[in-house]
Amino acid sequence: MKINVEDGWYCGLGDIVGFAWLCEGVKAAGSEAACFASVPWRVEVLKLFGVEVLETRVGCVCPLIGYETAMQEGSPLNYLTWIADQCGVKETPVRPKFNAEPMPREMGRRWSTDVLVFPNGIWKPRVWPANYYMELCALMKKAGIKFKIVLKERESMYSEFHCVDEKSLSEVAAAVQVSKLVIGNDSGPAHLAGTLGVKTLAIHGPTTKRIYSHIPEVESFIKKSIGCSGCHCLPPFRVSCSYGCHELYRTYPEDVFARVIEILDEKNIVREIPQPQQELAAA
Repeated sequence: MKINVEDGWYCGLGDIVGFAWLCEGVKAAGSEAACFASVPWRVEVLKLFGVEVLETRVGCVCPLIGYETAMQEGSPLNYLTWIADQCGVKETPVRPKFNAEPMPREMGRRWSTDVLVFPNGIWKPRVWPANYYMELCALMKKAGIKFKIVLKERESMYSEFHCVDEKSLSEVAAAVQVSKLVIGNDSGPAHLAGTLGVKTLAIHGPTTKRIYSHIPEVESFIKKSIGCSGCHCLPPFRVSCSYGCHELYRTYPEDVFARVIEILDEKNIVREIPQPQQELAAA
């Protein structure tokens, strides 16, 4: 099986991680599997999960139909099995093995912490509002939760919090692997973290938990305040939704924070709650 992951509908980080699941399943069944990729970060992710990378598109299949079509047709297939069906993959997906190079693995582990927050995403309707992330982080800081915000590049809006930016995907993956909880949108980092076996809270608006049906570690946080939740960009999706999901705007930081506390308590993670200033002065 040879898959072109460069030119089709599925080219994001979460998609590439998904292809690693498919390839691992094919290999576990005793057949060969490889992917064509040319963009450096895609090559890096495939190699992180032991996928052979091809230098030519020749002989590769390329999935071209988005998952929105599956939802529109009422398909029983989840996100990954839908892609597998387009690629002609019959084997059951298997969790790929993570194999980072020693240096980025060590560097990522050094700066990791209990909770890693990934506030960004490529497609705006699936991104929880930035000011909501800021408020969630303020609540976690007040509660004494050890967390860091992971960014592609520095952003001033998060300057009051501990941020990590401009790290390679290998280093980020290594940091995620030793964290206790990852919080983010329905986007690539959630697929990556769940695949690495880390508890992940993915905040959904226009999508559903079927996106992560193959990754039990990912918990889809869906408030369902309004009837269009999980529309997958199908009607009643409208022009205003393109600039921000109305369901996500109704998913408040306090809602997500409450679940974060529950998860950390379930994992017996100790929080270092700061003492009030007057108590510190009297000590």
